[in-house]
Amino acid sequence: MLADAGFDVWLGNSRENTYGRRHMTLNTTDKEFWQFSWDQMAQQDLPAAIDRILAITGVSSLFYGGHSQGGAIMYALMSHDPSYATKVKLFVAHAPAVYGNTMTSPIKYIAPFSKGLGPIGELLTHGELLPHSEVYDFLAKYVCNQAIIPELFCENLLFVISGFDVEQMNISRVPVYMGTHPAGTSIQNLLHFAQMVENPNFQMYDYGPAENMKIYHQKTPPVYDMSNATMTS
Repeated sequence: MLADAGFDVWLGNSRENTYGRRHMTLNTTDKEFWQFSWDQMAQQDLPAAIDRILAITGVSSLFYGGHSQGGAIMYALMSHDPSYATKVKLFVAHAPAVYGNTMTSPIKYIAPFSKGLGPIGELLTHGELLPHSEVYDFLAKYVCNQAIIPELFCENLLFVISGFDVEQMNISRVPVYMGTHPAGTSIQNLLHFAQMVENPNFQMYDYGPAENMKIYHQKTPPVYDMSNATMTS
């Protein structure tokens, strides 16, 4: 609709999912490839994308719309570097994943057990989590497009991940959702979200007191100062 209305539309992409697995020096089999969370998306990827778009188009500012993680990383960027407020004319945040301690998804009940997932997950998967596979394509093509199965299986599978909200679920789109999701991320990114469930602060990744001192020069991860996010939203 925006493109038809004459807007120049750019679709952003999170690092290391189905569409973002290229790297200048690392391969997906390298442990270092997966050592990131949404902190890096906010502090490195998003500003790089914004600057690239502005350089190509020649305009001074743009509109930004972000859903869930896409909204969270913009708030984090604005908190980390308020200068980007002049480059974003309007920020439309769709259910931004900023304060995870109020979530209703069943995932909140397993968040406390996630601390042991890091070493085990990296040992088994090199740090990759839930990459899209042929299993999901099979479900989308042969299971989730049936008359009754989407509500009994596919829809509820999505609810387990995102929270129960049957009134807002478009049943006809379930095969599309299953055909593209999950798209994969890093275990460290999952752990960051798990930390948000247990902590009311909107803060950077917690590596533990010793590593935090090395990286942040303090025992606890820095909190993103939301008062710096002064853009129009």
